[in-house]
Amino acid sequence: MKTVIAGMGILAVIGGIIFFRELFAPQEYLAPEKEIVTETKEVSQLENRIKSAQNAKMSELEATAQAAYQDTMTKGLKEIELEVIRTYNAELKVREAQLEEEVSF
Repeated sequence: MKTVIAGMGILAVIGGIIFFRELFAPQEYLAPEKEIVTETKEVSQLENRIKSAQNAKMSELEATAQAAYQDTMTKGLKEIELEVIRTYNAELKVREAQLEEEVSF
């Protein structure tokens, strides 16, 4: 009886090993083939001439834009300066009026 139980135990262990080996065995994967698409695009002579002309004038356009930017920045800063001076003068006039009231009895 003991040998039967031991034999069944050994068969169970061997069966478990075979079962788990099949369960966790690496599986084959067949990747689909990659499709390579090549597209050719012809650029017309007109487009080439346009790009060439634009590239030739690029530095001139950038210089003009930079000058306009500097002028706008200078004007904006002067406007801010003028606004601050006006506000400060208004505050001084209010303070002057307060002091005149305090001084006159």
